[in-house]
Amino acid sequence: MIIEKYFSRKEAAIFLKISVKTIDRLLRAGRIRGFKIGSRVLIYIESLTEENINSFKPKFNSFKSY
Repeated sequence: MIIEKYFSRKEAAIFLKISVKTIDRLLRAGRIRGFKIGSRVLIYIESLTEENINSFKPKFNSFKSY
């Protein structure tokens, strides 16, 4: 069984119950981490924590930034 480690922007928005526009803002602010494959943006599931979204300085493991 393969476990997904990434969400699309829309899936992340549904998971967090926020808009895709807010997901884009969180990515630009460095609150959540993601990466691009072509024109598609994928977001690391591990970065979608309440602590990262609400804290002044998010805590990440070793992720590449978007």
